[in-house]
Amino acid sequence: MLWSFFRCTTIARSRHVSWIATGFLVLATSSHAMAWGCDGHKTVAYLAFERLNSHARTGVVELLRHLPSFPGLSHYCSGDANIFVDVSTWADDIRVQKPETGSWHFIDLPLGTTIVDPKYCPVPPGCVITAIQKDVAMLRDANASATDRSVALMFLIHLVGDLHQPLHDTTNNDRGANCLPVSFFGQQPQELANENFKPNLHAVWDTDLVEKAMAGRSIADFAAYLDAKYSAPINAWASRTPNVFNWVLESHRLASSAVYGKLPVPVALESPVAVNVCSDDNHVSRRLASLHEAVDERYFVSTREVLEVQLSRAGVRLAVILNRIWQ
Repeated sequence: MLWSFFRCTTIARSRHVSWIATGFLVLATSSHAMAWGCDGHKTVAYLAFERLNSHARTGVVELLRHLPSFPGLSHYCSGDANIFVDVSTWADDIRVQKPETGSWHFIDLPLGTTIVDPKYCPVPPGCVITAIQKDVAMLRDANASATDRSVALMFLIHLVGDLHQPLHDTTNNDRGANCLPVSFFGQQPQELANENFKPNLHAVWDTDLVEKAMAGRSIADFAAYLDAKYSAPINAWASRTPNVFNWVLESHRLASSAVYGKLPVPVALESPVAVNVCSDDNHVSRRLASLHEAVDERYFVSTREVLEVQLSRAGVRLAVILNRIWQ
């Protein structure tokens, strides 16, 4: 089984865990909201495309000429002239027609956990780690059809971005903070159907904080800004062997220290239980609403670097994966 390539480890100690799949280390070889939203995913894709070697750039563009037709599929995000960037949000669109792919976008590691256990990624249906592994294997399969490989590429572009949104690797019985109401720069959370609230912390990280960080820049300008601002670590990330398992643990740790950790009111750890809707776990969203969490300028300033670094890491690491496939 795919999960047999896993070994559990702790976040606190050095993480030498690896996944062996398709010939190189890790890659070498209840659904969450749209991670990063339109702007975030396009930024990741733009960063990645700019770092592709000539073989990879030619390879991905050629593959994307073989996209299958999905009649009736609606596209939430506006189009982009760069097809690689344009398809970066396709995996969210297709969930309407293929809801079985929903679990591929995240892995729910309980907030505060120090280990990853196979139970957090049951196969089937799988999670973001197994989905990425399958996509890489498909792209490396010379016998696979161009159509199947193009679909794998679209998923991979998107899911590497998802993995780097810290709330796609973490939950506190709150569906990755979808059930954690927050005010956003004075906009108070409103309760919607089924005890969902808007704004909530997950949606704020997906979209609102990205827009704040963009400060009116275009996708291309924001990607250039990130590339320049984080040039030193970007070069270091690009030199390392891909390891999705470590990336998940890294993102999970940032969720604890920054995404939840910088909230004005400390959030108590819930005893992990299955949560499918925000009314589960004794009405978790209403209980969390009583904390009156505020995402304001202080919170934005204290977490902005985490957000920008995760977008940058996602783009660089996606490019590394694709450059290793098309050497």
